[in-house]
Amino acid sequence: MSASAKGFIVTALLFIALGSGCKSSVERGRGSANNANTKASTAKPDDQGIIHSGSGEEKEKPVAGKANVQGKVFYNEKPAANIEVKLCEKFSQYFGGCSGQIFNAKTDAGGEYLIRNVPPGIYEGLTAKVFDTPYYVFATSGFVASAKYMIEADQTFFAPDSNLFKSDLKLVSPKAGARIGANNIEVKWESYTDAAYYKFSINPDSSSGAQTNYDYINKRVDGTSYVLDQPLAALIRDGLKISQEKYDEAKQFVSDSRVRMAEIFKSTPVILTPAATGPAPLGLSTTGDPKMNAPWTALGTPAMTIPMPMASGLPLGLQLTADLGQDSRVLRAAIHLQERFLAGPKISQA
Repeated sequence: MSASAKGFIVTALLFIALGSGCKSSVERGRGSANNANTKASTAKPDDQGIIHSGSGEEKEKPVAGKANVQGKVFYNEKPAANIEVKLCEKFSQYFGGCSGQIFNAKTDAGGEYLIRNVPPGIYEGLTAKVFDTPYYVFATSGFVASAKYMIEADQTFFAPDSNLFKSDLKLVSPKAGARIGANNIEVKWESYTDAAYYKFSINPDSSSGAQTNYDYINKRVDGTSYVLDQPLAALIRDGLKISQEKYDEAKQFVSDSRVRMAEIFKSTPVILTPAATGPAPLGLSTTGDPKMNAPWTALGTPAMTIPMPMASGLPLGLQLTADLGQDSRVLRAAIHLQERFLAGPKISQA
């Protein structure tokens, strides 16, 4: 986290995950709820990024040449009824979510859903809406990760279980923008009715070049508070050792860089860069190295990332940025590129 002799600011992003919606092993969330003859999909994509069907007992046969999609939704380890589920031919986390052919269903009293008569093919999204909120979860091993689903003719696709979570937890301390000391940093939040446990993430201010401590990303806690231990405290203490002179020099460098970049943006209105140093890391323990975003964060310019159209493997991100105040220009360019990507060929990794 960024720090100076004057103190530092901590920004904590907390989200609550209830019951099996947070468990690293989705099988634990299935346990007693599944039919003994049913084995849901593993929820983990293969090296092509595709999730294949599990096995189980069909609720009904698909019509000839079509397929059915069958699965379950849980909340707090119990079946969740009347949940909206969507199967999407195309899916973008950045622009509009589902598109193309969309098939809908709702869960019954046992948390099960059945999407009938789906044309065979590869689908990019299978989502469950989180009750009456605008949020949804993917039927994968993660909470914010989509995948592709191989739907085959004349068969029922047994989807991974979807485990709902909520994200409206209220932070008690530290308050947003609060100045706090380097030792005994306690993060506290209000208790949530029926919460099985909680998860929180603390993200650094990368404008100073601070690195993410991934031990504090999706950190599971059973109570309503957590005291940050030595790795983070040591990082903060190192920051507090920066002299006022060095801090002022860094601020001046950023200010000078804004002027130089403003000149570059006059001839190149939108600049494209990699969003990260490589493909997205496997799993949820880390979001990757933020160094490709740090310069734009320091400059205060608008920046956003869109996924590259990869033929296989984990996605690569393309980052777009423009001059200060040119947010709409970045959005327009991103939409244009995303449309071109969707229409064009996929990129193969070397």
